[in-house]
Amino acid sequence: MSTEPADMTVHSSRPYNAEPPRTALAGRDLTPVEVFYHRNHAVERPRIDPATWSLRADGLVGRPATWTLDELRVRFTEHAEVVTLQCAGNRRAGLTEVADLPGETPWGPGATGTARWSGVRLADVLRESGVEPAATDVAFTGADVSAEPDQPEPYAVSVPLEKALAPEVLLACSPGR
Repeated sequence: MSTEPADMTVHSSRPYNAEPPRTALAGRDLTPVEVFYHRNHAVERPRIDPATWSLRADGLVGRPATWTLDELRVRFTEHAEVVTLQCAGNRRAGLTEVADLPGETPWGPGATGTARWSGVRLADVLRESGVEPAATDVAFTGADVSAEPDQPEPYAVSVPLEKALAPEVLLACSPGR
């Protein structure tokens, strides 16, 4: 983890979840890395080796493929987007004043951040893979394993195909370029 300011609100240490104070976000177009919020589902943060990491496109595609990080960077054009990320629980603390939300992290207003991200367009990777007409969503499985359910499982999420094909959706290779 990066060096964080002392006034980060740490909601949990395992998994690590923390947000900066509102004042750390005010008056800036881009959120400094050291005050970007942390939202983790896994107790242990996965250690990713860029030299061995790979992305697999399979399922409803005509040409299943696997790319390393270097192959993605060589095969596809890099793009940059300024993107605001926000945890779905942002401002949940205000909701708990109205109704009890058992088991939910009481995030304040700091679980949001804006950064310039660079990477390849997900649409380009999907087109290269030959997404079939029957596909409706793109599913992602992360390297982090959540201990929250009864049986630990990799964190997963899906995005509607229409959104995945939008030009602003990147497979981010690095922040801040």
